[in-house]
Amino acid sequence: MVGVPQLTTSDGVTIHYEIDLEAPRGKELDPGAIILLHGLSQQRHFWGPVISTMAQTDGPAIVVVDQRGHGDSDSALSVDYSIDRCAQDILELIEAIEPPWVTLVGHSWGASVALRAAAELGSRCRSVVLIDGGVFGPAMLGDAQDVREQLRPPLLGLPLDEIFELMRSGDLGRNWTPEVQNALSPTFAVDDEGLARTRIGVVRHMSVLDGLLAYAPERDLATLGTLDQTEVWVVICTPLTPPVGLGLDWPAFQRQAISTVAELVPSARVLEWRGGIHDVPLQWPALVGGLIRSASTTFTAEGKVNDRV
Repeated sequence: MVGVPQLTTSDGVTIHYEIDLEAPRGKELDPGAIILLHGLSQQRHFWGPVISTMAQTDGPAIVVVDQRGHGDSDSALSVDYSIDRCAQDILELIEAIEPPWVTLVGHSWGASVALRAAAELGSRCRSVVLIDGGVFGPAMLGDAQDVREQLRPPLLGLPLDEIFELMRSGDLGRNWTPEVQNALSPTFAVDDEGLARTRIGVVRHMSVLDGLLAYAPERDLATLGTLDQTEVWVVICTPLTPPVGLGLDWPAFQRQAISTVAELVPSARVLEWRGGIHDVPLQWPALVGGLIRSASTTFTAEGKVNDRV
């Protein structure tokens, strides 16, 4: 592909995306699309390690998106960053690229965007995969203002190699590879003094977080629970050492989310990945890639469910 396609949304924001990041995947045989939505502060290259595990398989086209305010989609601080508006961006992108059906995959904040968009798409969304997000979020953690301040990102202003060293000493340490580093590098911008900060910036980050805090997934889950032609896959990562902070009983929090899904979407496929960290697409890219392949091949071209082995 030469260059990166752009979409100007109905409210004037330019969205950058790529189709078939690595190689064609039998688009002439399967005209659908898998759309991958990154989490808060990330960008489309975050999915690189996952896509590389899928590069040799036939199937629908893969689309990666820099959501508004992220990556090359450097939108103004004043635009709408609500989940409704971000989901509308994805609906407009789907209309622009015209696949007859899609699988939506979202990680973290991106899972909330995917969930909202899937509820609007109806049966045109063959499946939605929510990876450690969507069915739960910061709005469930307590008082919104307290949560907001505790989740405020650091200003950074460090050399990029020091930032990566901090990452290597954290949850991703065992799984750190040059490919993971390449996936994360575009998250940051380096100034003239050699100091790196996130490209989204703190102010825009907080606006996106405010949109997430205002989102309640129950309505969209209930909608998906009525759609026989849309499969819902939910991945909940259970790290060996539960996160601390906010006075939260993390296992109880996860059980609550699972219970909500079971009530509203009884047919949902809920996967608990013990040992999985929040950034599981970077930790276990082959596992995530395999899940996406399974979710996107559930239906035949005629819309009938395939038998699974």
